[in-house]
Amino acid sequence: MTWLEFALPTSVMFVLAVLPGAAMLYAVGLRLLLAVAIGPALTLAANAGFGIVYDLIGVPYTLTTVAVGMVIAIGVAAGLGHLLGTAHWVRGARRRPIVQPVALSGPLLLVLLGLLAVGTLVHCVSLAQGMTTPGQPVQTWDGVYHLGAIRTIQDTGNASVFGALGPMYDALASPYYPDVWHGMVAISPGFDLPSTAANASSFVMGPIWLLSGTALARIVWPHRPLAAVAAPLIGASLITTPGVLLGVVSLWPYAAGHICLPGLLGLTALAIRQLPDARRTAALVIPAAIGFLGAALAHGSAAFSILLLATPLVVGIYRACAHAWRNDNRRAVYLTIGTIVVLVALAATAMIALDALSMVLGFERGGQDSYWPVIGQLLIDNPMVYSYDYTQSFGQITVTALAVTGAVVAVRLRSGRWIVLGWILALVLTMLTAGPEDNPLRALAGFWYTQPSRVVVLVGIMAVPLASLGAATVARVVHGLWRTIRDQPAPDDADAALEHRPPRVLDTEVPHDTGRRDAPRAALAALLAVLAAIVVVTGGLRVGVKAEIITNTYVPGRIAWGTMLSEEEIDLVTRAGETLPDDAVVIGDPFAGAAYLYSLGGVDVLYRQLGQWDTPELQTLGTSFDEIYTNPEICEIVRELGVTHVITDTNPRGPYEDQEKYSYRTEGLAYVRPGEGFELVDRAGRTSIWRLTYCDQAGASGS
Repeated sequence: MTWLEFALPTSVMFVLAVLPGAAMLYAVGLRLLLAVAIGPALTLAANAGFGIVYDLIGVPYTLTTVAVGMVIAIGVAAGLGHLLGTAHWVRGARRRPIVQPVALSGPLLLVLLGLLAVGTLVHCVSLAQGMTTPGQPVQTWDGVYHLGAIRTIQDTGNASVFGALGPMYDALASPYYPDVWHGMVAISPGFDLPSTAANASSFVMGPIWLLSGTALARIVWPHRPLAAVAAPLIGASLITTPGVLLGVVSLWPYAAGHICLPGLLGLTALAIRQLPDARRTAALVIPAAIGFLGAALAHGSAAFSILLLATPLVVGIYRACAHAWRNDNRRAVYLTIGTIVVLVALAATAMIALDALSMVLGFERGGQDSYWPVIGQLLIDNPMVYSYDYTQSFGQITVTALAVTGAVVAVRLRSGRWIVLGWILALVLTMLTAGPEDNPLRALAGFWYTQPSRVVVLVGIMAVPLASLGAATVARVVHGLWRTIRDQPAPDDADAALEHRPPRVLDTEVPHDTGRRDAPRAALAALLAVLAAIVVVTGGLRVGVKAEIITNTYVPGRIAWGTMLSEEEIDLVTRAGETLPDDAVVIGDPFAGAAYLYSLGGVDVLYRQLGQWDTPELQTLGTSFDEIYTNPEICEIVRELGVTHVITDTNPRGPYEDQEKYSYRTEGLAYVRPGEGFELVDRAGRTSIWRLTYCDQAGASGS
C-alpha cells in the first residue's frame, strides 16, 4: 500500500473515531466545536460497550454491527437531550440550554482550524518519515502483542475486554484485557494488514489529541479564547504526549485511553458549572461518566490517571454544592453527593475484582540515582525512555516557561486552579517514578507500571492548557506594549471585569454568553507571533526528534532494544499465508520474529506474543526444541499440538543492540539446526521456514 492509498482509509478511520461521539454530544446540547473535540471519548466508550454486549448476546463485532449500535447510541443521546430539555431543538418552557462558551468568531475559528492543520501535519510528517512505509510493522515487545490481538479480533469477531484475547494466551485462558483500541482498529475498512491499520491509528490519534486539549482550554477559560486558539500548536510541540506512546514503547491502548482525557476533564468542569440545575448537570455528567468508563476500559491505568487529575475538581463541586445549600436547593446537593458515591463505589469494586491490578502493581522497574536529571528532562519535555540527544529539545523550555506563566495567571484569575494542582501532582508523580528506587512513595507509580514514559503523559495533559493560557497572556502583553508604543489608548473592554473573577456558576439571563465572542485582531496577530517563535526555537516543533522516535520503532537495524525482522524477513512472514497450507501450525522463536507469522501472514503459530505462555508443553518446546533428535518428549509434544512447520533464524542473538531480541525462555528455539526431517519451504535473509516431517517418521522417538 502506498502513502496515497493509505490516506483514504486513514481519513475514514478518523471520521469513524470522531463522528459518532460528536453526534451524541451535539444531541445532548453541546456546541459543534466542543462536541467534535470531545466526541472521540464517547466513540471509544461506545465501542467498549458494544464489545462486551455483543459477546454476551452472540452478535459478531463487525463494522456493520458497530455502525448499527452507534446509530442506536446517538438516538439514545438525542432522547436524553430531549428529555432533559438541553437539546438544541427544544423550545419553550422546557428548554434548559447548557451554559457553555460562546461560539468563536470567524477569524478566531479560522486561525484555530489552521493551527489544528499545522499540528496535524507535523504529527503526520514525523510518523511518515519514521515508518518509511504505511504497512511497516512495529518491532517492540508490546507491538508484537497488539498486532496479534488485532488479527485475533478479526478472526473471531469478538472484542470483549473479558476474554476476547484468550487465543493470545495458549487459548487456555480468557483473561481481562483492555482491547477496545484493538477492536476499533480491527474493523476499520480499507487496510491490507493489521500493521497498516495500527499505523493508521497513530496518524488519527494526533489530531484527536490536539482537539481534546483545545476543548479543555476553551471550557476552563471561556473569557480567554486565545488560549483555545493556541492549544493545538502547544500540544503539537510535545513529544512525551503522545509521540513516545506511539513510538518506542508502542502503547496504543494506553495512548487511546489518555488522549481523550483533556476533553473529558473539560466536560466534567463544564458539568460542575451547571450546578445546581439538575437537568443541565445530568446532560453532561452522564456522557462524562460514560467517557471516563470508556477510557478506563481502553487501558486500566487511565482510571488512576482520572482519579489523579480530576480530584482537584472536588473543590469546584464543593463550592457549587455550598452555593446550592445556601439557596435551599438541597435536593441537588444530595443528588450530587449520591452520584459521586455511586461512581466511586463502582470504580473501587471494578478495580478490586480485576486480577490484572495486582499484576500491574507488582511490575518493578529501576529508577535514576537522583531527581536532578528528571527535573532537567521535565523542563525540556525530553523522552523518558531510550536515549535521545537532549540538545535537540532545549527550545522546548519556552513552552515550559509558558506553562509556568499560565499557572500564575490561572491562580490570579481563580479559574483553572484545579489544572495547576493537577499539573503539580503529575510532575511530582513523574519525579517519583523516574527517581531513586528507595523512596517509599515511588510505590504510587505502580498504577502506571512504574514507567516514567507512561506517567509523564499526565504532565502533558495539564501542561497544554496552562501553556496555552500563558501564550495568550504573553500575546496580550505584546499587544498592549505595541499599542503603548504607537501611543494609542487601550480599547474599551466590557468583559475586562469578568476576566478577573471566576465564571458565574449559572448565568440565567444570558445562558450562552459565558465567554468573549471576539478578541482584538492585533492581539490575535501577537499570538501568532508568539506561536511562530515557538516553532522556530523548537526546530519546527521538534519534527526531527519525533521522526527518530518512530524510526527506533519501525526501521530494521535501528530498532530500540534489538531488531526482530529485516526487510526481507518482513516480506517472508507476510507472504507465508500464501506459501504455507491453510492448516499449517508453525513453531519458532517469537523473539526472532516468529510471532509475526500470525499477525502479518495469518498463519497459526504456537507463540503469538513475547509475554506469557503457561502450559508445560510450550515451556518445554521453548527451552528444549533444539533437542528434537535426542529427546523423545519433543516429538510427542509436536504431534500432540499438531505442529507442521518450523521457522528458524541464524542471526546473532544476545543482549547487544546490534543483535536480535533474546529470551532464555525460548533459547531452545533460538539455536535450532535443521537436518533430517526438515524440508525447506521458503527463505529470506537468515530466516527459513521448514516443513517438519521428522516426528512423522517411523521410529522418531529420539536417537
